[in-house]
Amino acid sequence: GKAVSRYAVQSVHMRECLAEFLGTFVMIVFGMGVNNQVVNSEEKNGTWLSINMCWCVAVLIGVYC
Repeated sequence: GKAVSRYAVQSVHMRECLAEFLGTFVMIVFGMGVNNQVVNSEEKNGTWLSINMCWCVAVLIGVYC
């Protein structure tokens, strides 16, 4: 027989919405994480360059998801 997960989403539109949500969520978590790290450490653990580089990686990962 065919094994089907009980969490499988059959609707194509719902899968697209969930994928968009996941990509945006990952991007925001990475980006805001680096912002918090730099601000809360008073720039001891990063600078504007690390913020920009991490946001770049966050966007790439978010788009890839």
